[in-house]
Amino acid sequence: MRKTDSPAVYLIIPFVIIRNGVILAYNPVSMEDKTSQKPTWLQMLEAESWQAELIVSGAAIYGSLQLPELIRQGINYTLLWIYAELVGPVYIFFWYLFIGAAILMLSFILHFVLRSLWIGLVGLASVYPKGINVDSENYSRHFLEAVRREFPDLGQFNQQLDALCSVVFAACFNLAMVILSITINLFLLFVVVMVITRLVPSIPFLPAFWGTLAVLLFPSTFMGLLNIKSMRNRPWVQRIQFPITRTVSRGLYNIFYMPMNYIQFTFATNLPMGRYMAYLGGYFALVMVVAVPLLWNSNGTLLIGDLYFYLDDRQDRKDPDLYADTASPDYFPLRPQISSATIKESSLSLFIPQLGRDKKAMEGLCPEVSTLDSLSQQENRRRSRDARLTCMREHYQLAIDEVPVVGHSFFLTKHPQGRVDGITATIPLDSLAAGGHLLRITFPEKNADGDHRQAYIPFWYEPPID
Repeated sequence: MRKTDSPAVYLIIPFVIIRNGVILAYNPVSMEDKTSQKPTWLQMLEAESWQAELIVSGAAIYGSLQLPELIRQGINYTLLWIYAELVGPVYIFFWYLFIGAAILMLSFILHFVLRSLWIGLVGLASVYPKGINVDSENYSRHFLEAVRREFPDLGQFNQQLDALCSVVFAACFNLAMVILSITINLFLLFVVVMVITRLVPSIPFLPAFWGTLAVLLFPSTFMGLLNIKSMRNRPWVQRIQFPITRTVSRGLYNIFYMPMNYIQFTFATNLPMGRYMAYLGGYFALVMVVAVPLLWNSNGTLLIGDLYFYLDDRQDRKDPDLYADTASPDYFPLRPQISSATIKESSLSLFIPQLGRDKKAMEGLCPEVSTLDSLSQQENRRRSRDARLTCMREHYQLAIDEVPVVGHSFFLTKHPQGRVDGITATIPLDSLAAGGHLLRITFPEKNADGDHRQAYIPFWYEPPID
């Protein structure tokens, strides 16, 4: 960073406060006395850091733009194994990831734009080193002198903009480290609580997860309260504030402990807190404008409450994804699907995905098959699989126009898209009249009221002509 002689200006991550018409990105404070002690190579690196910034920022923009699709794929595969009790914490986790992706995209794009503007202005200054020409005949001299007073020195402005870009770059990486640290901690918390509740079934997952999270967040909240002006100078506060802050920071930021604290305390000790919070709030409002569509255009909405339970419990809708021949190319098979909305064959092929919530619902419904000593290991394994398939056939009930389906085949399979585990059923339609019909699938999963999850798929049947 380079020192400027301009009046005081404040950075609000990633916004800027403008005061007296001048922008200040960084106040070097005590570092100015040590400039002469820096090695020559370090001074040269600082002077030319914009080149590395542009390369890294460009790569970061490209990488951050890939994050939404990776998060969407993560949601899809998570839905394959998650069961209903876990959807709340998992929804919060993925919602946080989308917000983090939006923050990274906006922050690095902001830096890239500012640095590109700086390069353009440096080039402009090299062509017109005097900046605004007050001797131009295109305007009156009085007007140009007023303009020159408002915009006095292009070189000085470039220095200020250069400093601003460097600080925004540091802020971008601070945000990236915060997002990554919190993501790691949330994931570890989720895994640890899930393992504990599996080992001790009497402990319910949701109270254990939210309770543990509240306990872990308490020290940070407590330290925030201790830092208010009426508390911070009390002797007992001074004894515990730094040790607790250091411990919490080490646990929260882990491998990023040193760089994050350097950046955060530099900002925290050089910025006016009131305006900082105001501009930060405005920035996060912009982030939400980007993050909400990212979530809405994913299957993350299926993690909201009972939305997935009632997703296909409608008889008035023909969603293209319910039919294999009209489903979008990137469709991930999380819902029942038949071959086409118009069936012209004598049978109907149905795919039923078997998600984690379905497997959870099947627990206890199918008794274990005892092993017979008179049979070989392979024969016992086949006998167990046949019994499981028979049990599943009893609990996945099919009906057309409210008439139970009989005589249909029933096999385990994997959907060609995404290799999703599921069930394939072939339903004979010989006795079905031509016209519109409604297929109903009843799942073993139940809600709190004891009602089974149901899905409806309308179709039109045209009997084949012999």
